[in-house]
Formats: sequence, C-alpha cells, structure tokens
Amino acid sequence: MKTRELIMFLAVLIFAACSTDEMEDYESLMEKSNKITFVTQKEKGESICLSLEAETSKQNAVWIDWNNNKREDVGEKFNETLFGQYTIFEVDAPEITIYGEVTALYIPRAKVERLEVSKNPALEKLYCSENNIKELDLSKNVNLKELDCSENSISSLELGNNLKLEQLSMGVNPIRSVDVSRNLILKRICVRGSQIENLNLKANVSLEELNCSDTNLKSLDVSRNISLKTIFCYGNHIQGENMTAFMNSLPQRCDITGFLYLTANKTPRGKTEKNVFTNGDINIGKNEKCWRVIVNFHKEL
Repeated sequence: MKTRELIMFLAVLIFAACSTDEMEDYESLMEKSNKITFVTQKEKGESICLSLEAETSKQNAVWIDWNNNKREDVGEKFNETLFGQYTIFEVDAPEITIYGEVTALYIPRAKVERLEVSKNPALEKLYCSENNIKELDLSKNVNLKELDCSENSISSLELGNNLKLEQLSMGVNPIRSVDVSRNLILKRICVRGSQIENLNLKANVSLEELNCSDTNLKSLDVSRNISLKTIFCYGNHIQGENMTAFMNSLPQRCDITGFLYLTANKTPRGKTEKNVFTNGDINIGKNEKCWRVIVNFHKEL
C-alpha cells in the first residue's frame, strides 16, 4: 500500500515539474515573440478602438492579450477579417500586449500613457495620436515608414535609426528640436503646434509637404528641398531679414504649383501671428519664385 502511495506521489511531482517546465518554456517563447505593449488609462469595461495590419501569411499568429495573463485565451486571436479596419474592443486590464508580426498599428484617442514598440521590428506604420504618451523608443523599428505621434506629451524623439521614414507627424508635443538629418526620404513633415525653435531640413531633398505652423521658428531655410509643393508656416516669428531669406530660399515653382500659407489672422490654436512680410518679400515668393502665397487661409496675394 505504501509503495503504491509513493508511486502516486512521485507521479504527481513529475507531472507538476513537467507543467512548470512547459509554463516556463511558453513564457520564454512569448518573451522572444514579436510584440507591442501599451498601457491605457481606460477602466475595465470601457471600449477601445484600434486597427492592425499584418502580412497575409503572418495574420494567423496575431493575437491580443487583453487580460494580461501572458497566455492566448479563447477569443484573443485577432480575426483575419478585422485586419485593416477599426474595431472596438472591451478593456479587461490596463496593460495590453499585441503578439505577432504586426506591420501597422492605429490606436488614436485611447488614453494610452505608455507604448512599447521596440520588440516588433516588423512595424512599418504607427499612428498613436491624441494620447498621453511621454516617451517613444523607435530605435529598433528600422522598417518604420509612417509615424503619427501628434498630440501627446512627448518632449524628445530620436529618429536616427528610422532611415525608411517617409511621413512624420509629431505636432502638438512639447518638443523643442528634432534631428531629421538621417531621414533622407521623408516626404511629409508636420511639427505644427510644437515648441520647435529650429528646423534643419538640408538633408531632406525628397520633402514635398512641410507643416511647421504655430511653432517658435524665427527662420526657415528650404533651399535644399527641391521637391516641396506645400508649406504651412503661419503662426511663427519670421520677420525682417529672416523673412526675406526664407522667401529667397524657396525652390522655383514656375513649372508646377506651389502653395505657401504664410500668415493667419487667427491660428487654429489661438496663437498670435508674428510672421511679418513686406511687399518685397511677397514679390520674391510670388513673382520670382512663382509660389501661390496665401494669407488668412484663403486670401491669395
């Protein structure tokens, strides 16, 4: 009898040990997997809206750990019919992790206060505007092409490793400077409503659209941006010689249409217009450089 009990006891121990090993192996596998983790300030039961994209061959491996138990439970697999469209989910835990090789994440207005994307190098598009994010580490996201982190609380942003970046929107953040000297194929930059004081665009020869409105710029040089077609620069502090220098730096647009939004009687964020131009400045921009110069959003000079 005692022998039988001993055998049963040993069997239980072996089973428990195997279960523990399996759990550790599973957790180790999850730790090494591609993943994006975010923390939301939304309460349990509130709704959250997001959209994901992934390559067709990778979609079956994508799931969301809504209850933060580090395991894929029933109902947590991301249905392949949902890719590419916004879907509403119910929050179960403040920390949420998306597993799988996700190439795009859209999660605006979700009360996100922390977002970690460094463990998913497959990410190509990140749209996380209108949240409460203070820091964003993109150093491992070398495939990133589009970024919109506008209207957050980000005070600095490093983009030196994001060489494939084509679109950057980081406006309405307390950022005073940004280095885009290594982002050579950028086509669109938006820093509107930020605290940017200096913007060096000499390396961005592919730039087509620039929105630096409502910032603290006192000068602007776009002489190297030969592909520029649209500039929003109202609500700044460009005056006198700096305004003349800016107008002279405009690339010629006599063969294609270029729009320059120069001043506004009232900016969207209520900022006082401090750009000052003369008739001579307008002559340079309009007649010599062939830009369509617009003030107050609709009046063409």
